[in-house]
Amino acid sequence: MFEYFSCLYFTFHWIGGESWAGVLGARSGLCANNTVWNIHSLDDGSAAGIYVDGASNVTLEWNEVHHSDTGIEIGAENKGRVATMMIVRQNYLHHNDKWGLLFGGYDVK
Repeated sequence: MFEYFSCLYFTFHWIGGESWAGVLGARSGLCANNTVWNIHSLDDGSAAGIYVDGASNVTLEWNEVHHSDTGIEIGAENKGRVATMMIVRQNYLHHNDKWGLLFGGYDVK
């Protein structure tokens, strides 16, 4: 169990699709039993305590995220990438500025 607080942008970032991460990206991971709070973006208020970007087969469970811009965000920032086989269960997301749980994806604009 870890406690993270007062960070900029995100604390856990499961990434896929970036050129330096290779073709597979993050996969087959577990993020569990963490307490995360006070995670904020100075730019646009879009920071997530736990952020999955185009990864696959990741389980997020029994985490608490609060007083951040967003609790948990699952998406894919890069063209051709999709976050797949995600399990999000039994998390306590509260008192976040925008969203508790956010799903998004690639936008050509």
